[in-house]
Amino acid sequence: MAAGAVPTTVTATTAPPATLYVPGTPQSSPDGAATLLIEAWGQASRVKAAAVASSQAVAALFALPYPGNALQGRGCSETISPATCTYRDASSLIEMDVTRTPAGWYVSSVVAES
Repeated sequence: MAAGAVPTTVTATTAPPATLYVPGTPQSSPDGAATLLIEAWGQASRVKAAAVASSQAVAALFALPYPGNALQGRGCSETISPATCTYRDASSLIEMDVTRTPAGWYVSSVVAES
């Protein structure tokens, strides 16, 4: 090392392997996956929700109070993956990303805006 040079330390890190979610009950359309997740939410069944949505999506949706009949489906964009399915109640807009796998569609994320 040359005089006056500052030594450089390089640290190699390895990211943990990403766990790919595999839906237990993949659906034939984004709307089908989103509808099953909403039904599971209304039944307070995290088990049913986990069959069609990632754990992050289930946690995000179940953190919200279920609005009952005030929830309105606004449709899904189905031309690309991930598709977006939108729901609205009196105070929130809920958007779901629905991702295609070779076996079918599942909800990969949920975002609620008030």
